[in-house]
Amino acid sequence: MPQLPDLRIESPADHRDSLILALQAALRWHGADVPYESLAALTGVAAMFAATDREQCPLRWQDDGRDAFLVDAAELVGLSIRDLHPPETAPLPITPPEFELHWRDSYVPLVEASLAHNQPVLAWMGWPAPNESQWGIITTLDARTRQCGGVIAGVDRPVTLERAAVQAYVVQDYTRPDAPESAIRAATVANSRAVLSSELPPKFGVITGPQAVRRISTLRGSCEIHRRPISECVSAALQVRAARRRALAEGLKRVGLADVARIAAEAAAARTTDEAIASEERLAAALNRTVA
Repeated sequence: MPQLPDLRIESPADHRDSLILALQAALRWHGADVPYESLAALTGVAAMFAATDREQCPLRWQDDGRDAFLVDAAELVGLSIRDLHPPETAPLPITPPEFELHWRDSYVPLVEASLAHNQPVLAWMGWPAPNESQWGIITTLDARTRQCGGVIAGVDRPVTLERAAVQAYVVQDYTRPDAPESAIRAATVANSRAVLSSELPPKFGVITGPQAVRRISTLRGSCEIHRRPISECVSAALQVRAARRRALAEGLKRVGLADVARIAAEAAAARTTDEAIASEERLAAALNRTVA
């Protein structure tokens, strides 16, 4: 049986998503090797481009809503996971002091019980800067301080959670998947189409697809989080989008959808918000035709 100290997460090269890297690491820990691009497409993360009212920075918006289809997608590749608290309860954008106490008193005991059963916990946010908005994996709990620790992408040593994680999923078990390729393809298309059509459940509080790009194209002024022109954060967000579309193209190709994959690859080449809007619309239409 694999042991929690053996868990490692790959480096986040080329804007690779920390949630997908954590999910991939959990699978590898169980002896299963699923390509990054396949997981990114299956979960819908490779189709994400988000906007929200919660804070000003469009780069930070790209962190939201990524776990919308996580539980069902993970099941298709053999992982049984469950959330510790519903997504709608996530205290965003700023974790209030009372949630820190709630995390310590209510959720840390659940994390402790999971670790005692050799079950790692995927956790979003709470990690030390500059990785505070990443997903990581909780693998340890200090019995004296009650602080959680674990691993995050791009850091080759264990790290301690500095604040409460705003979302957490227990990796309960792994069984060799028996889902046919047609089921993987159908879920990849359905989840990607839902994201590009901005059909995520309301509890995630985001708009996605062309609507999100239109929203971002209207931003002016400065980013109060990064203390720079908002245009720089828009450019950085578009780079994240491009990396995700490259992963989507590869993921779609792997499930036999070469024609839609080519449209996703073209979408990755968009450099302006106008180009991104047009390419998102083409990609959404192609996925809708695939469903039809």
